[in-house]
Amino acid sequence: MQFSEVIELDSIEKTIGALLSHRASINPNLEALVGPKRRFTYLEFEQMANRIGHWLLGRGVKKGDRVMVFSETNVIFPLVYFGAAKIGAITVAANWRLSPELTRWAIEYTEPSLILYDEKFRDLIYSLKLNSIPMVQTSLQFDLEFEWETELYKYPATPPEVEISGEDPVCITFTSGTTGRPKGV
Repeated sequence: MQFSEVIELDSIEKTIGALLSHRASINPNLEALVGPKRRFTYLEFEQMANRIGHWLLGRGVKKGDRVMVFSETNVIFPLVYFGAAKIGAITVAANWRLSPELTRWAIEYTEPSLILYDEKFRDLIYSLKLNSIPMVQTSLQFDLEFEWETELYKYPATPPEVEISGEDPVCITFTSGTTGRPKGV
């Protein structure tokens, strides 16, 4: 890789998804994600993020929609984050340390069109009785949930064809809320 290639990547015009695609083209076999039960090379990471992007489109998620993710430190979050970014959807990183009341408020505040959650948060998610928002469990025992992964492999590993720019928002995270309600930034 030449120095000029690195400089080019600093442009705001590059999208998060394009950065991943570029890295996968340079070092496809280099390890990119390491989780408790699974590892992904940059090529595998890129392909799975593309599949997730296509899967989200198939569920009706579109550019500008919010996808809330309840995930521990795990490979699931970056996979979903990049998959959503590839279609212009905004990942809402749920602060699962909030009380159930503040979690409900954060959901109402961000209006996600879909909630994805790790196995650990199943009871919390269902206790909120969010019947109007589709919810999908994405992990089981620190690995991709089998049915979800099987469904993802029905989608192409190629980048979704959605027009996005480097200035489109990609993520909402919440402050801790020490001086009041958490703020989505």
